[in-house]
Order: sequence, then structure tokens, then C-alpha cells
Amino acid sequence: MIPVLLILCDFDEAVDEAVITAGKTGGACDEFVGNRTLTAVGAGFADEALLIGPIPNATPVTSLILDAAESFGVEITTAETTGAATCTAEVWGRERDA
Repeated sequence: MIPVLLILCDFDEAVDEAVITAGKTGGACDEFVGNRTLTAVGAGFADEALLIGPIPNATPVTSLILDAAESFGVEITTAETTGAATCTAEVWGRERDA
């Protein structure tokens, strides 16, 4: 699978100080995106969704490719200071046969 987009939605509280990374589980878990602060989820968070992905620019972005034995994960590197929050995480991508 080639992940293209990570969607975080259905937040149960504001998480405007949390920091996450995403990538292959079992390692650094930052191959898809490095530290991203979730600053966009504040007031009105129940109706918001975050779209997270590598930022395209003039130089092509190298993409993470997962094989059948690997899994994609989201890691919280800095927790929200006001308490625990939950959300739904969806990974969108392209299936690729090995």
C-alpha cells in the first residue's frame, strides 16, 4: 500500500497542543509524516477533520510503501496537556501488489 492521506476526525475534545507522527509501526513511525502539531483542532472540534499528508513541492515527495507484512500507525509524540482525547483515524492510499 502507498499511503496518500491521513484523516483524523470525530475528536471528543480539543487537541491543539498534541503532536503526532505517522508511518511504519515497530520503528520510528515517522516515514509518512514527521512531527505534526494538531493546532487546527480547537473550538468547535466535534465537526472538524484534519487532513494530514506530505507537503508537495517543486521536488517530488518520496512516498512510504508498505508491504503485506507491515502496518501503518500514528504515534503521539507529545500528548495534549488538558487530558486524554480520542479520534477516528483513516488512512487513504493506493493498493499495490508486490
